[in-house]
Amino acid sequence: MMKLSNKMDEIKIEDVSVNMASSCIYLMKNLHNGKVYIGKAIDAVHRIAGHYYSLRKGTHVIREMQEDFNAGNEFEIKTLCSFNKKDHDRKTKALETFFILQYDGVEKGYNATYNYPSANRAYEIIEDNAEYIISCLRKQGIRFKMEIFP
Repeated sequence: MMKLSNKMDEIKIEDVSVNMASSCIYLMKNLHNGKVYIGKAIDAVHRIAGHYYSLRKGTHVIREMQEDFNAGNEFEIKTLCSFNKKDHDRKTKALETFFILQYDGVEKGYNATYNYPSANRAYEIIEDNAEYIISCLRKQGIRFKMEIFP
């Protein structure tokens, strides 16, 4: 796990590579207000550095995240689930969507979309890719419990 803030002068590539899986779904969490951003990176070092440098320059595409960074909010960044960079983009996008839904990244975070036109469509995509998602979670030792609704 690593942190970003506007008090940092620079980000060290070594810090990112030690703390992040190289290809992964990652979480950026605002430690002040709890808002999250879920992202996907085939090259996490460059993706996280890109977030940091655009925030430092005041040009981050997520305006609300930029405002929070400017206000001095600190962000924790960590790998949620790694994947093989050769995995098909459709599958890794479904994995990212799974975590966006788990963390409610659209309603309570910085994510603009579920990667699909609606939450219902996102759930369908997750169901279609359930075996891949479960295999990724198992490789990470992530366990979850299912809720059965009547």
